[in-house]
Amino acid sequence: MWAVLPADCERTVVVGDPVLAASLDDAGLGAEEGSGNRTAPADALLLAGTATPERLGERLRRLQPGGMVAAVVGDERPRGNRVRRTARRLGAPLHTRTRARRWERELRSAGLATARIATGERWRAHRLGRRRLPAAGEVIAGYSGQPRQSVLEAALEAAADDLGEPVRSGAITVRGSGALLVELNAGSRRLLLRLAGGPAARMLATSTTNLRALASAAPPSVTELLVLPVAEGKIGPARYLLEPRVTGAPPRRIRERQWDDCAEFLAALHFIRSPEAGAGGSLPADAEILMPHLDKRGRGTLGAVVGELETRLDGLPAGWGHGDFWPGNVLVSRGRLVAVIDWDAASPATPPLVDLFHLLLMRSPRLRRRSHGRRCTEILWPLLQNGGDWRLRRFCEQASIPHDVATLTALGTAYWLIRVARDLRQFEDRPSRPRWMTENVYRPLADLGT
Repeated sequence: MWAVLPADCERTVVVGDPVLAASLDDAGLGAEEGSGNRTAPADALLLAGTATPERLGERLRRLQPGGMVAAVVGDERPRGNRVRRTARRLGAPLHTRTRARRWERELRSAGLATARIATGERWRAHRLGRRRLPAAGEVIAGYSGQPRQSVLEAALEAAADDLGEPVRSGAITVRGSGALLVELNAGSRRLLLRLAGGPAARMLATSTTNLRALASAAPPSVTELLVLPVAEGKIGPARYLLEPRVTGAPPRRIRERQWDDCAEFLAALHFIRSPEAGAGGSLPADAEILMPHLDKRGRGTLGAVVGELETRLDGLPAGWGHGDFWPGNVLVSRGRLVAVIDWDAASPATPPLVDLFHLLLMRSPRLRRRSHGRRCTEILWPLLQNGGDWRLRRFCEQASIPHDVATLTALGTAYWLIRVARDLRQFEDRPSRPRWMTENVYRPLADLGT
């Protein structure tokens, strides 16, 4: 949504969705939630949630010349049992299309030029330029007078200036974080433009910092798999990054040769020592993130767990870790690992095996559908209590890491704590979601306390 708003947007009014207003405000768009009855002018007016086309004329009076009004339709998360969820999911595109046409007629009758932008969960992993699936949600945009340059258009212009030659944009992919990936061609060069706002922009900046720290300290076996930025900058509320487009794709299934490639890469990464990059966090610091959300008994259990981890893991050197090493962040070509991307969660103070645990638990869509807490309690911890498997043992042998049951289970507990603390840091909505807190915090901690 933010990418199609005016690049010089200073005031955005959101009607019908306080959460969207807060998200856009965090992205630097000066957003506020309003009923639509005030008269102060706005650069953009977003109608979402329960907003309807009625009283559209009254709301349009708030729009600055050249401003944008947009209605968000569809993209509701299906509820109910599996049969009802499936039926609603199948019916969502038709319902969305009907509502979108209604909004489009109203905007055109008000004299606005209109555009339709596909969105929604089903489009996050599908290129917007190719309608492989019907859209589960759409944004219907109307422009008052001559449209002003959007954030996306400004980023493409900045990319051309950085490269010193015109660029042609190709497919656009929307990531789950809200960031955009735009395929670019500049002469004979094939590039990727990453564009992000709000929390995703901060993640992009952190990723760039980590990449540069690694590039200055890593051996060739690591740097040859890094995708280093060509240029970067800011456009209004957004941050953009230009990088070479790698020939490769995430693997559908990680075969044994690719497991070996990943293990070799992670072992080399772990042995990088980069004190200037900072401490990168610790288990006590991660525990402090959880403490405010626990009762007295839970705080006591977590304190005891962290104390035991520090004792058990004392002497195991921490090193660089990727932090989100799963098939979506590794690219393979002709069966071999060719690049590792998205370094926003990387840390130079990561316990060994954490990245390999994550790859093991995220290797298939079936496993990814489970919560982090369930993957730990139902799969990882029982596996480690039985001594692990060949993948873990092979990594431990390569990296000279003890692989006795006590050490493995301690590292598995550290992995749970690091990941859940990271989610609580990055996503403000987590504590307000009882089911998420139960599955990822309370139940795993209760298992550890027994």
